[in-house]
Amino acid sequence: MIAKIFLMVLFTTVYAVDYSTEIQPIFDNNCGNCHLGNSSGGLNLSSYDDLMEGNVVVPGDHAASELYARIILDNSVSGNMPPQAAELDQSEIDLIAAWIDEGAIGQPLMTVTFNVDMSQE
Repeated sequence: MIAKIFLMVLFTTVYAVDYSTEIQPIFDNNCGNCHLGNSSGGLNLSSYDDLMEGNVVVPGDHAASELYARIILDNSVSGNMPPQAAELDQSEIDLIAAWIDEGAIGQPLMTVTFNVDMSQE
């Protein structure tokens, strides 16, 4: 029983932010007027490949990433993103930072599914 619980804890704590279901929707919902398809400022956020071609993400280091620097700027500062009164929620900013720090992976390297029967010892 203890071994089963250990395995469950081990595999549930290994978590990676998923680009397509967690990061791209942030861009779709907040950056679409300027950076989806029309590449305002030379940055297209339509897809993972487009984002990475923009050279604004340093995988593994959110603090060195221009994308992160722009989304944490105060609205009164020129170059803040999204501009004007629109701001990302802190949870969205934190998620983007975590994704970058995890290596800014576009697709999960592997999906693992475990079925654990806890009814028997």
